[in-house]
Amino acid sequence: MLHSYLSTDDVSEIITERLNKNHLAIINSMDYEGTVEAIEYLIGLGHQEIGILKGRMSTYSGRERYAAFESTLLNHGLPLRQDYVLEGEFLKETAYVETEKLIKRGKLPTALFCSNDDMAIAAMEAFANHGIQVPNDISIIGFDDTQLASMLSPKLTSVRLPIDDMAKSAVEKVIGFCNNEEAIFSTVSFPTRLVIRESCKPAAK
Repeated sequence: MLHSYLSTDDVSEIITERLNKNHLAIINSMDYEGTVEAIEYLIGLGHQEIGILKGRMSTYSGRERYAAFESTLLNHGLPLRQDYVLEGEFLKETAYVETEKLIKRGKLPTALFCSNDDMAIAAMEAFANHGIQVPNDISIIGFDDTQLASMLSPKLTSVRLPIDDMAKSAVEKVIGFCNNEEAIFSTVSFPTRLVIRESCKPAAK
C-alpha cells in the first residue's frame, strides 16, 4: 500500500490514518518561507499593524503559516495583537464571520494576511459589504494563488504554490514506489513565490 500527500497534510495526520509508512512520500510547499515573504512585503510597504486569518492549527500548513507570521512580526519588533488574530480554519464561511467580528470591534489593522485565498476572498466580501475598500482602507494578501485570485477586483496578491511541480513529483514518487520493494520514506519541499497584484498598497502615513 502506498500513499502520496500534498501540502496540507502533516505527519501526525498521516500516522493517525494508520497508513503504511514503509512506502510514504510527503510533498510539501515551503509555507513558512512563503509567509515570511508575504509579511516582509507588507512591512516594506510601511504596514505595522498586520492581522491574520489563521488556518486550521491541526494541519501542517496552518501551523507553518501562523508560526512564520508570528516570528516575522517579532523579528521586526512589531506587535502581535490578539484582536487581529482571526480563527479562519481555512473556510470561507468561518473567515467571513471572523472578519465581521473584526469590523464590529471598530479598529482594523492596516493589512491582513490570509492563510489561503478562500479566506482572503471571504474577507474582501465582508469588507465590501461594510463599505471598506481594498486596498485603500486595508491591504490583503492570500495564499495558494488560485485561479480566482487574478479575476477578482482588485486582483488578489497571493503566495503561489507550484501545484504542477508538486503533482509531477507525486506521480514520480508513486512510480518509484512501484519499482522498489524496499521501505521508503521521503519528503520533498517546493519553493513558493509571492505574486504581487492590486490588493496591497503602502500604509497611510
